[in-house]
Amino acid sequence: MEIGDLVQLSAYGKKLQTNERLNHNDFGVIIKIIGLGAFIVMWQNQSRTYDWTPMHWRKELKYARAK
Repeated sequence: MEIGDLVQLSAYGKKLQTNERLNHNDFGVIIKIIGLGAFIVMWQNQSRTYDWTPMHWRKELKYARAK
């Protein structure tokens, strides 16, 4: 995965309690890569005034597909 890729939560990511506040059908864009397998994602319905942007491991994400 690279910066600018469109992603969604994977089945594993949807099961995690840390991702409960996210809408599981939203799309996100990777805005930063942190080390090996960690990404900062800006989610579709995320407020622009957020001081906190969620970090996700590669296992929690999948490439987004058109439905």
